[in-house]
Amino acid sequence: GFFIVEADPTTGTFALTDKDGGTVLRGLNRFVDGGDRGDEYNYCPPETDRVVDAPVAPPTIRLIESGPARQTLQIEMAYRLPAALTADRSARAEETVELPIVTRVSLSPGVRRVNIQTTVDNRARDHRLRVHFPTPIRTDVSHAEGHFDVVTRPVDTPPNTADWAEQPSPTHPQRTFVDVNGGERGLMVINRGLPEYEVLRGETGATVAL
Repeated sequence: GFFIVEADPTTGTFALTDKDGGTVLRGLNRFVDGGDRGDEYNYCPPETDRVVDAPVAPPTIRLIESGPARQTLQIEMAYRLPAALTADRSARAEETVELPIVTRVSLSPGVRRVNIQTTVDNRARDHRLRVHFPTPIRTDVSHAEGHFDVVTRPVDTPPNTADWAEQPSPTHPQRTFVDVNGGERGLMVINRGLPEYEVLRGETGATVAL
């Protein structure tokens, strides 16, 4: 009643059409993987990174539920990732491993949201896997739930920080949701168990990376 979801047979992402106003968001739920040589506190990419942002082969897409309570698309795909970092931790290794990903995208009557459930069989080390939700929204801030408030943060990091002891990070903590909006239209990504996000500024709009 509210949305149309269409899976891309090449990338495994999906397009979302909002029937109230006709807004279309494309390329949602894209997995993007890069190297990570940081510690338990901070992400740190290797000097020579290799980013993987597409499956190694076209995904398998099936309608696995089509009943009065729920309709669900299942998207099965595999990424081919470097197995780890090199011995000196300056780059990603040439050896690769397969990373299976299964995503189920569901709509329910009377529920104004899209439910996404993803299972990842992680076989790689020293990496950061994120999921991207691109939007056409142009904004300078994001809004995320904190412990006691909804916190508004700038999208851009502070300029002129060369003399800082530690450089500012573009990633931020959040409890269950992050939102970007243009005042009338927006996208809220609500999640369980992934308490970090970044909003990426692009030529066509803001992308939420979870």
